[in-house]
Amino acid sequence: MGKKYLEIAMKQFQGVNFKVDWQPFFLSPEGTLPEEGVPINDYLEEKYGKRNVNTRLIDIGKKVGINFTEERNIYPTLKSHCLVNIAKSQNKSDEVIEALFHSYFEEGKNINDTDFLLSLGEQCGLQNLDLNLLSSQVDTVKGEAIGWNYNIGGVPYFMIKKPGKKTYTLEGAQPPEAFVSIFKQLNK
Repeated sequence: MGKKYLEIAMKQFQGVNFKVDWQPFFLSPEGTLPEEGVPINDYLEEKYGKRNVNTRLIDIGKKVGINFTEERNIYPTLKSHCLVNIAKSQNKSDEVIEALFHSYFEEGKNINDTDFLLSLGEQCGLQNLDLNLLSSQVDTVKGEAIGWNYNIGGVPYFMIKKPGKKTYTLEGAQPPEAFVSIFKQLNK
């Protein structure tokens, strides 16, 4: 939702050049999720003591064209962050993020499955993608995640900045109006 809301807000500023830089963030500490994942409702009940908190997200998603599925697991995300890191180096991060989000949130795909990630990366046009390249990103991604995870309570988390101006932050899936307000402040 946060990505979709950001895109809606950016469309209101024709002629403004936005740069989105995706950074890794681990919702669960490494090693706390099994490789095969955990059903989303089981995960949410254990973490928050509630089941079906997804229902509100599903309803909101429909309003902006996202068809969230409840038929998905929560997976370790290190491997998918490695794919995004490769995509960044090839100027394809937006394409890969969009494909990952669609595959996971709408189709319930396993974003921890190496074969799936390699196939998705190839579909997005990543060059020289193989298991060795994917694996070579692990230490870099872990290091970046440690730096970004400091003082961030959850995702999405946005740092909005313009050289010479104040940096604004937004946490959670804020509505487009919240982004628009900040963009206007930065363009004064």
